[in-house]
Amino acid sequence: MKYGLLLILCLLCRSLWGGQVYDLGEGLSATDSQIQELARRLPRTTTETRYYHWTQLQTALRWSLNGRIDSGEVDFYNRASGSKQVYGPGIYMAASATSSSSFGKAAAVFVMPVGTLLFDQRIVSEVFGHRNLTDLQLSQLGKLLPFVRNVTSDWWITHHPRNVSKVVFGGVHGASAKWNEMTTVEILEELRQAARNDGEAKHLEALLTLSYYMDGISFYRALKVNPGNPWREFEPQNFEQYLKARRGLLEKALKGNLGMSQDGRFGPASTTTDAWAEKQLREVLPLVFESVSGKSDPGRNYFRDEGIRAGGNSEGQTFKATAAQVEVMKKNPYIEIEVTPHPSGNGFLVAYYYPDVFHYKKLKDKLSPELYRELETLDPARVWKNTQLRRQYNQRIVTDLLKNLFKSTHGRPVSFQGESVQFLMDLVSIHPFKDFNGRVTRLYYDLAHAEAKVFEIPYSFLADLDLMTDITEYQKILKLGAQGHKEMMAAMLEELMKARAEKRAPNYRDLPALDNLWKALQPMGIPQQTTLSAAQLELIKKRRFHELFELLRHPSEINIGTFCKRVFN
Repeated sequence: MKYGLLLILCLLCRSLWGGQVYDLGEGLSATDSQIQELARRLPRTTTETRYYHWTQLQTALRWSLNGRIDSGEVDFYNRASGSKQVYGPGIYMAASATSSSSFGKAAAVFVMPVGTLLFDQRIVSEVFGHRNLTDLQLSQLGKLLPFVRNVTSDWWITHHPRNVSKVVFGGVHGASAKWNEMTTVEILEELRQAARNDGEAKHLEALLTLSYYMDGISFYRALKVNPGNPWREFEPQNFEQYLKARRGLLEKALKGNLGMSQDGRFGPASTTTDAWAEKQLREVLPLVFESVSGKSDPGRNYFRDEGIRAGGNSEGQTFKATAAQVEVMKKNPYIEIEVTPHPSGNGFLVAYYYPDVFHYKKLKDKLSPELYRELETLDPARVWKNTQLRRQYNQRIVTDLLKNLFKSTHGRPVSFQGESVQFLMDLVSIHPFKDFNGRVTRLYYDLAHAEAKVFEIPYSFLADLDLMTDITEYQKILKLGAQGHKEMMAAMLEELMKARAEKRAPNYRDLPALDNLWKALQPMGIPQQTTLSAAQLELIKKRRFHELFELLRHPSEINIGTFCKRVFN
């Protein structure tokens, strides 16, 4: 009511100064005295009211983050466009949460205070000499008076910035966004666009990017043990570069400017297999590496030139694996594996080598015949002593394997739920780079999806599984991982919006949906987690997953006291 009295007072003062005439269009004008009379006579709401407006996610996020719709944008809606303006220009909204849901994937809620003016056709007609105003004239009148107009049983329209000066996200009032109808790439891009001028939204964008920076299980641990600054649990000195790289490259991919894929397949149909493979080898994959690492070499000579031993850098170092995992690694045509039974009789101690000049015997069907024959003639002792020669051959092996992989992939469908998972597993098995390899290869695969217009991208909850599960199980793991990750993203966005409406800091650490990341491991018989102990989180940090999973599968069989001593000592 205070606002109504102030409005009448302002209009009265204006009339005392001589008044003003307002053009409502189509030959009709309104005087200050008419506006004053309407402000006095029109009915007002007696309770706080809410109206729902469904739109694009980016728009709903931006309005809700701002807490209002700026007057300039309101003016835009008040322009006659002829598109979806059945009752003239203005901002359309509905009293119920779902009536306008067909117009978008996310809702913004306009919260209007007690005393908001309600349009009344009879009163307006009387004030204007029993004339019925057209929709365009009512739009102009609505710019002068902040009324809401009921146009159908549930639909309303307004034209004044004051009526959209308090906006909250739909989920705050029971109108959750249609997350299931949105893809991962869509959600990330809409958030990025909406977050440009908002610190907390930028923080969430960076947090979600962090979930790709390392694998999901490491992200889960980081957010649990250090919710204020989970970045510190990784390599914070490299994160800003990765954030910039992922933003920039994803933007290029969405515009089709990378040349990786098109129309759901690897490689534009207009390019030959050899030309596309050469482009990936010499331009695209090096570009992704440069973007992630921040390194620059005019010759783009980035592929590794030394061997890599997984399990530890020193001879004798190993990690623990199951019999099934050992069998999968033995069948991998790229890696050579060393296996010994674990002293306990439970599992195996494993190390393996990525392709290099000393570990190429399994590569006969993957290498060019000429290079394979050349490798067969080398003297290992001579190669070991000659560093330059060794490095040259190692780079040739990596380059040849990549080129042949790209050639065999050209024209094939891009989808982590289909056969292209084998491409990812092969790319990781080649291990093209000494540093940043996991981030570069997975980002390359994500970008190929985006450029192919396949907007559901994979999510790696546990990077170690790339080489330790067969393709059928790995497809299930990636699919469930992507599902759980998208559910977590949606929950975090809803939490950001709810926290903004409640004027508090968001709490992402305690969201139940964070546990949905563990869905990825259901094919391995790992139950979805709700709480992990400090010792279990420490196992994640030390990447002792065999022990962790045994504990999660059979918690009653573990002596917790002995277990904790073994983990922390």
